[in-house]
Amino acid sequence: MENERTDSQVGRVSIKGIPFLSFLLLAFLLVGLSSCRSSQIKQAELADKAKLYTEASSLYQKLYRTTTRKEPEQKAYFAFKAAENYYAARNFSRALGLYASALSYGLPDSIVLLRLAACYRSTGKPQEAQSFYQRFLAVDSLCSEARIGLESLKQRTRISENRYNTRISKSSLLSSVASDFAGCFTPNGDSFYFTSARSRSDEVPFSAVTGEKQNRLYVIRKNAQGKWSRPDSVPGGINSKGDLGTPAISPDGTSLYYSFVEDNEEVSRTVKIYKAAKSGEGGWSEGKELPIWSDSLRMAAHPTLSGDGKTLYFVSDGGYGGTDLYSIEIEKIGSGIPPVNLGFSINTAGNELFPTAVGDSMLYFSSDGKIGLGSYDLYVARKDKTGSWRVSNLGFPFNSEGDDFSIAFNPHPAQGLSHEGYFATTRHDRRGYPHLYSFSREAIVTLLEGFVLDREENPIEGAIVRIVSKNNPTEEQKVSTRSDGYFTAELQGETEYLLHASHPDYLNQYTSFRTDSAAESSVYAIDFFLASRLNSEVFQDIFYDFDKAELREESKHDLDEMVKILIENPKVAVEISSHADRIGPDAYNIALSEARARSVVQYLVKRGINKARLNSKGYGKNKPRGVTPALKKKYPFLEGASTLDENFLKNLTKEEVALCDQLNRRTEFSVVR
Repeated sequence: MENERTDSQVGRVSIKGIPFLSFLLLAFLLVGLSSCRSSQIKQAELADKAKLYTEASSLYQKLYRTTTRKEPEQKAYFAFKAAENYYAARNFSRALGLYASALSYGLPDSIVLLRLAACYRSTGKPQEAQSFYQRFLAVDSLCSEARIGLESLKQRTRISENRYNTRISKSSLLSSVASDFAGCFTPNGDSFYFTSARSRSDEVPFSAVTGEKQNRLYVIRKNAQGKWSRPDSVPGGINSKGDLGTPAISPDGTSLYYSFVEDNEEVSRTVKIYKAAKSGEGGWSEGKELPIWSDSLRMAAHPTLSGDGKTLYFVSDGGYGGTDLYSIEIEKIGSGIPPVNLGFSINTAGNELFPTAVGDSMLYFSSDGKIGLGSYDLYVARKDKTGSWRVSNLGFPFNSEGDDFSIAFNPHPAQGLSHEGYFATTRHDRRGYPHLYSFSREAIVTLLEGFVLDREENPIEGAIVRIVSKNNPTEEQKVSTRSDGYFTAELQGETEYLLHASHPDYLNQYTSFRTDSAAESSVYAIDFFLASRLNSEVFQDIFYDFDKAELREESKHDLDEMVKILIENPKVAVEISSHADRIGPDAYNIALSEARARSVVQYLVKRGINKARLNSKGYGKNKPRGVTPALKKKYPFLEGASTLDENFLKNLTKEEVALCDQLNRRTEFSVVR
């Protein structure tokens, strides 16, 4: 993995430093060094290339300290390389000082500004972080990592809200002086397996990647009185060799999946997912590799299973960024059918790690590529009926300035609790080591949350969502959306609700739904997409045959949505307008577009809409499409354009012109009263 580094290969992943000096400059710097000095540099380079962070950071730091101030270029280089390895090992405190030294000695690469911003952010110094993000963006205004970091600082207050009334505390039972993270409960909730580098056995080697002992699996068990045992190494052959962790147990309790990497340098050290079977009383056998990828050198790590046990979610590279989340059906493993990337709703240009599936439609994971409080934050993705994922940040107290990841829910929480479990965090540890924190939620809450957005998915601030229970229609609950369009409300279980979203600049929208039993806390996600009263709205899926005005069958879904909008806004009248591209005679284009607009009106009338509320007009090519922020985001070459007119098109490539012609061929509706 060229752009990734792994902590003990099965733990925390981070981005590798970008080389900032050319080979020629480096060669120049090395001229005149003694053979001993050259040997030390060679050792450091080899450790760096092998991603042995502890060894590499120590070697580069020694080179930095033994280099005189009369050699500022070399001193800056060694400080930067030491910092990069501390950064990769998540030791932001040490990395911070070395990045600052590299900058003070004149490091000629702006990447140090970005790294300093990230280190300040992860050590709880937002003002300093903001300053360095702004300095870096002045050099590279398009860097998504810097933009996300700066936006995260702006949204700290919102993300820091404790929306779920959750209590957390560092687990005195599970935490040690070493790294402890990535656990899972057994299906009956009476055992908890987790990953740790706490071993004191001479037979367990140290990892040159982390400087700690290699990771092993440990377990705590609950006795008949409900008391948990002290942590103990998992028995059986599973802990006999290699570096392993991130356990996941099948719903029937018979199989254990985990991440594993060989400690034999003569074989591939690519992290893989293994599967073990039960062995003896509470033990697990030495596992066997799952052939998830046909490419044996492609990594697979951090397994978790869907509620029905039929789908494996895991982490791998080769996707949108550093590491992404993938899924594959258990029965298809080894068949040659490749896993499925979960898509850009979840995955980013950064790294997504440590998925935890809850049921068949919820997936918790950690990411450093989304807006959040720290470097890695915890998120939850909810899958709707269409298979699409809606992702939200878990907020405080799950997330902090540090790395927060690998959440595990007890399937049978203690009496009086709706949720309990553990998650890992590096907060309050200057070395960057993770520790396991417990969390619990006492109140049983039925929560409604969602977003009110426009039809291009931009947030609408100040929209009002009215919530009426059909059991008691005289009482109405009203909530207002925040700047990001988010709203939330507490509801009753086993109740049918009618929801109404409104805003003065947008058309109303209604929906209804029913909550399930209030036996446990639930979160319902409902989003609204409001049509504008002020601007024209483009029908996204209106299609006609070439040179004809008749609507094709696939157009009717979008038009049925329009029928719903008009029914929910009975006093509104609209103009249906159709537009053509620049090709062909004006008179012909106007006639064709008028006929197409009329066909839409005819369809709406057949569906019961009063014709007096509808007006049709064809504009031909006289009104090129306006370029919205959503269009610019989807098609970056439109940056700087206001309309898709011929003056703009003449500077585009043939392919870009063809796309603009397609965008100009459209049918819209706009409110006229």
